[in-house]
Amino acid sequence: MSSANPSPLNLQPLGPEQEDLLCGRKAEVRAILENCEAGRFTVLLSPPGFGASSVLRAGVQPPLLRAGNIVAIASDWEGRTVAARLRETVAEAVHHQTGEPFAPRSREPLIELLERAVATAGKPLAILLDQFEDYLRCHAGTDVSDAFDAELSHAISSRAAHFVIAMHPSAVGEFERLAPFIPNLLGYTVTLAPLTPEGAAELVRRRGVEPAAVNEIISARVAAVEGGVNPTLITIAAQRRDSGSADRAILTSLDPVLSDLRASDRRLLLQWLPVLVTPEGHRIAVSLKGLTERCSARGAAVESALAALIRAGVLRHITTPFGIRYLLARDATSPILRDWGERTQRIHAARSQTLSRAISVLVGVIALFAAYLVYYSGK
Repeated sequence: MSSANPSPLNLQPLGPEQEDLLCGRKAEVRAILENCEAGRFTVLLSPPGFGASSVLRAGVQPPLLRAGNIVAIASDWEGRTVAARLRETVAEAVHHQTGEPFAPRSREPLIELLERAVATAGKPLAILLDQFEDYLRCHAGTDVSDAFDAELSHAISSRAAHFVIAMHPSAVGEFERLAPFIPNLLGYTVTLAPLTPEGAAELVRRRGVEPAAVNEIISARVAAVEGGVNPTLITIAAQRRDSGSADRAILTSLDPVLSDLRASDRRLLLQWLPVLVTPEGHRIAVSLKGLTERCSARGAAVESALAALIRAGVLRHITTPFGIRYLLARDATSPILRDWGERTQRIHAARSQTLSRAISVLVGVIALFAAYLVYYSGK
């Protein structure tokens, strides 16, 4: 996908070099930094599309670095090697930010790695765990989750590093399985609210939108949520401001991607949307069996469509304790895909109605012609 067609699929979180582009999050960033300074464990709750990744990377990471911390950010939670990858992420951060050789030791517990990292760097260590709902969804009731839950809880409780964990509010119930091991688990929680109209306007202005278009963009119906504005959807509207109204810019942002798919793949996606997205617009992880039961295709056709949708970035798959599940690749695509599905169904219905009328007219013409022939053949 080229940058000429911005979409939720190529929209990336802000990085540390884009600190000036993070808008409307000063209070939340300040609360997290104060918790880190006091040695408190912080949970960052963020509804989908509210920008937790940008807050961590562009809001929290830069001031932590300026304050002399080593900062490691992890967001990959799939597979049995999740614990090893976290240790490698910490080790790489220590190496790159100090210039000192540093690597995990064989079977080294996380707590020992953190203590060694702090001693090697001579600096405090901050670990930011992003998209933690993926870990909770992919690992539960297995030997991997049992071991990592215990190891992570020990590291957090020991205060060997400043920990910040970001997740969706829907994951809190599963996250509370760590409560027996981490005292006051949710005692220092920061919740991202929707952007205020003022924050949304600043976000749009900083992305180069002309002043006359700012109000129209931040008033987009699709981006409105209770209490404010969804920053991800507003960003899409700002990037695609030449695509008509702000609502149209958002709701058609996936059309170029979907139009590149085969008609058969789009047809199956249309059949799968009711089980992939709830009526409230939340994405659901569905098994292959669940998808197959919802469509008219079987076997190779289903697998081919899933592969095409994953390559396009529309879907992704995760490995859970219950097997492989498929879900929308990005939360921000839920309302967009629902609108695409509704528009597509209306188009199909209109075409069917047009075809029915054409057939009715043709049948009528044939009937008249047949009556004409009968009439004149009887003379």
